[in-house]
Amino acid sequence: MKRLSRRGFLLTLLGLTAAAAGGLQLCDARRRRHPALAIADLVRDRLSHLDLERQDLERFGHDFLARCGPGKRHQVERLTPARPAAGGSGLAARKLEREIFASFLCGSDFFDRPGEPAAASYVAFPDPYELGCANPLARLGGASAGSGNA
Repeated sequence: MKRLSRRGFLLTLLGLTAAAAGGLQLCDARRRRHPALAIADLVRDRLSHLDLERQDLERFGHDFLARCGPGKRHQVERLTPARPAAGGSGLAARKLEREIFASFLCGSDFFDRPGEPAAASYVAFPDPYELGCANPLARLGGASAGSGNA
């Protein structure tokens, strides 16, 4: 049996280290290519008590990314369900998570289904400039206030 020389051992160790680093980089690059999927996984993981469709979550992820700047997009790329605080400082990551969850819940029909608290479907991204105010009382209040003054 041939003994492994010091040079052979170091070259083998170097090769294994390079292969492991390449594998980690590949996994990280795959996750970075699809930050919308990272958002979908994060929402599904944190709101696991709700019955959520995968297509709705992916559509929300794409809508959220379309409306955020490059700095926030970079933070989103670093967020994962397993390591939510990896998106920067712990406080910034928690703030971003809250913004994601609030946007999803406001853009879904979660609050419109009082009898079905375990279900939610994504409708549209909650942008008051595109959709207007979703509060039905605000619309009724404005109409009745205008007719009361006349």
